[in-house]
Amino acid sequence: MKKLLLLMLLAFTTMASANEEVLNFPFTPNSVKDWKYFSDQVMGGVSEGQVSLEQDGDKVFIRLSGNVRTDNNGGFIQLRTSTSLSNKPLMFNLLHNSKKEGKKLKGIRLKVKGNGE
Repeated sequence: MKKLLLLMLLAFTTMASANEEVLNFPFTPNSVKDWKYFSDQVMGGVSEGQVSLEQDGDKVFIRLSGNVRTDNNGGFIQLRTSTSLSNKPLMFNLLHNSKKEGKKLKGIRLKVKGNGE
C-alpha cells in the first residue's frame, strides 16, 4: 500500500510539472561573476558579507553569508543579478511567446536554504 501511494504521488508530481516551462540559472565558475553582493553600506549602513561559489555533492550553489547590523538604520545584505533577455534566448522566447499566445506567466520559483536565523 505504501509503495502504491508513493508511486501515485510521484506520478502526480511528474504530471503537474510536465506542463511547466522552467528556466534554470545554473551556477558555474563563469556565471557566478554575474551575481553581485550588495549591502546597506550604499546608504550608510555597516552590514558586511560575501558571496562564494560552493558545491555539495552534485549541487553547485552560491552562498551568501555575513553579519547584518542595524546600526545607522541599515540592516541588509543581498545577492542580485541583472537578467538581460538578449543573453538568455530561452527566457526571451518564453516571454515573447507567452505574450503573443495570450498566456500569462505564473511567477518565479526559487530554491533557497537558510540557517534558521
